[in-house]
Amino acid sequence: MKKREISFSGPMVRSILNGTKTMMRDVFEVTGYSITSYNEEILQFDDGTFHYLSTGGLSGPYPCPYGTEGDLLVLPGTVWRHQSCGQILSNSLPCLAGTITLKITEVRVERLQDITEMDAMSEGLYCDSCGWFVPGNAMTGAQTAVECFSQLWDSLYGNEFPWDSDPWVWCISFGIVNP
Repeated sequence: MKKREISFSGPMVRSILNGTKTMMRDVFEVTGYSITSYNEEILQFDDGTFHYLSTGGLSGPYPCPYGTEGDLLVLPGTVWRHQSCGQILSNSLPCLAGTITLKITEVRVERLQDITEMDAMSEGLYCDSCGWFVPGNAMTGAQTAVECFSQLWDSLYGNEFPWDSDPWVWCISFGIVNP
């Protein structure tokens, strides 16, 4: 089992702590470029390794940069609780309560636009009577969780890997080990 440090925005940390963020995605890159051609494919072998198949042949293995099932992701110094009421405070305050440790429960690779409505919900989004929203951004307001996630994706990766390019992505599911 390996440990890796990872960071999330304050609103996403709160989504992790309240159980609505149990999944994340990141671009699958092969030696510095993302794969967007539909003539290419990512294969997962029985041993859990991922390989890139193109017209040029098979290459790999490509390990997930976040780890494999059972590995730990550590958000150092991200949980700050008010000492008297336990309320979670901003992650810009001095650390009072330590770290959050997450355990990877699944790693897979898929096309970005293959995200399901349920997986989009697991990305930490929330819904109210006005639509789906990204925590910390009241301006999203989409009809579906997938549409909301596409807006979040483009706000983070849109310049280099926009939603419409439908790149291959790592899909990492996780659960909290200790809050």
